[in-house]
Amino acid sequence: MVVFCHEFGADRRSAGLYVSSLLRAGYAVLAFDFRGHGDSKNADDYVPRQWATDRELTDLETAVAYVRSRDDLDSRRLGLFGVSRGGAVASTLASRDGGVRVLVTDGMFDTRKTLLEYMHRWVSIFADVRVVYSHLPEWVFRMYEKLTLWVSALRLGVRFLCLETAVEVRRCPLLMIHGADDSYIDVSHAEWLFQKARSPKDLWVVPGARHNQAALVSAAAYEKRVVEFVTQYLPVVAPTVAVTPVSGHSG
Repeated sequence: MVVFCHEFGADRRSAGLYVSSLLRAGYAVLAFDFRGHGDSKNADDYVPRQWATDRELTDLETAVAYVRSRDDLDSRRLGLFGVSRGGAVASTLASRDGGVRVLVTDGMFDTRKTLLEYMHRWVSIFADVRVVYSHLPEWVFRMYEKLTLWVSALRLGVRFLCLETAVEVRRCPLLMIHGADDSYIDVSHAEWLFQKARSPKDLWVVPGARHNQAALVSAAAYEKRVVEFVTQYLPVVAPTVAVTPVSGHSG
């Protein structure tokens, strides 16, 4: 069984682009909608954003709990596949759940690192004097990054997930996929995360691919790479079981 975590702004139907090859290889796949996406309702006090929070983590935990409640599935043989924000959520659960045997991500990013990178990129919009902001020490940026996230989390009533910590403590095998031409999350961001991740791990940077576009740009290679990695650590031992997609919203 592989549980699929879609990207922000999409829904469970996007799974077909990324995991059809796993279905053909004999895996069962559960694709669900994060709250506020697809057919999943949303709590009145929460607005989904690009940043992974404890709310999305609860949704994934609910989906995994559903899998483990099924008598016809071997919940001890579980894999996760996450795209972009969904990759951060999947990685966080993999760092906490010893039952996850393999993890595949595409375009995942760390909220703190992304915010810091965007601050460096766009500081000129908010500071008119270049000689001032170009010589700011790094600790100033990091201070504002921490303050911004703290205030935002307090204001929104959420807890942002720390992917840097998650990849460092994760124990299951990890395949990271990232587009070489990703203009949202630079490939150096993926390389930074990969360096922090435990082994076994593999990073595939796809030439010509933008954010979440690797499966379109290199479809055949993408399918081959995903299936080979997953079967290496989570080999198929039973026929595919048909699973009806369910909402990931627990409230």
